[in-house]
Amino acid sequence: MFNFVIDPYDVFNTPRLAGINQSKPKKFTHDMLFKAIEVTRIKPTVIFLGSSRVQWGLDPTYFNLPDRETAYNLGLQRANMYEVKRYFDHAIANQPNLKKVVLGIDFWMFSETIKNTPAFNEDRLEQQQISFQDALNVLFSLDAFESSQATLMDNLKNSKENLTVGSGKILIQGNVFSNGILKVDKSRKNPGSIENFTKGLTNSIAYSSPFKLSQERLQLLKSIIETCQQKGIALTIFISPSHATDMEGLHALGLWSDFEEWKREVSKIAPVWDFSGYNSITTEPIAKNMKYYLDSSHYRKETGDLILNRLLSSQDKTIPNDFGVLITPENIEAHLVKIRSDREKWLKNSPDGQLVREIKNKQTKKQTKNKSGKE
Repeated sequence: MFNFVIDPYDVFNTPRLAGINQSKPKKFTHDMLFKAIEVTRIKPTVIFLGSSRVQWGLDPTYFNLPDRETAYNLGLQRANMYEVKRYFDHAIANQPNLKKVVLGIDFWMFSETIKNTPAFNEDRLEQQQISFQDALNVLFSLDAFESSQATLMDNLKNSKENLTVGSGKILIQGNVFSNGILKVDKSRKNPGSIENFTKGLTNSIAYSSPFKLSQERLQLLKSIIETCQQKGIALTIFISPSHATDMEGLHALGLWSDFEEWKREVSKIAPVWDFSGYNSITTEPIAKNMKYYLDSSHYRKETGDLILNRLLSSQDKTIPNDFGVLITPENIEAHLVKIRSDREKWLKNSPDGQLVREIKNKQTKKQTKNKSGKE
């Protein structure tokens, strides 16, 4: 069968053939599907959990694991806390000897307004193989057939996009690591460009949902912590470092006080490493070929390595002193005050804050015009 041979989402583990199905450009639009199935095959002993920020930024090859042990990036696009928790359960169901979890949390994961993504499916989780319904969909659905066609055409044209070989993480380094995920043609526009930042910030401001902190999702975080304690799993939690302009987006949307309150609530549950704010990494000037960022929301592997260095060796001298603070109820207020102060300094010295204000003003004018046109 065509879809089985092409295997556009890499769920049947069919042989990869150069010029036929080696490259799978449609795979990362179906991460909730293929990652659930890869976990059943790989049975990782170390996992990274979180949103697309984790998916793009944390490299499983960071860990030098013994034979028969594997690290896997289980970051998921647009995941909320419920979805993260269920994929955590899925990992344990397939690897009872899970040893370590690195969990990256984000503000929006905890909002009641962020519902489960359409791609989320309970039936595929805590299974030992692909579910009957998923297999049926991949073999016979029109969507899968079109994905197979696109995959074949992509390979016939010798595209260099999306070469995925395992471990769940997307890499955008221009080459393929031993367990790298995404190979990007060097002729493409450099990541971290003003275009990428403008597009990302415009979308986040224009399509932002109201925020309402969910107590249920805070409880899900507690549940992950309790399960790890019961099973002897080493757990480290951190807040992802989106770019300073992304922080300004929260200010523009009037959500900064909600953001701070979320941090207070999280710090009551467990000590959490906070990499967000206005530090020497997050304030990297917007330019072509940025070292630490792909866009305002997503950080690069170089940033991810610094995060892991801090989490696993907090006194490492290669890490900037201001990158990563372990927040607790005892220091959270002082920490929040410092971030406010750091913001004021950044606004005075960087032109990048103006970009957010310009985007916000354009969106406000557009909304006003649309509203007046309807009246």
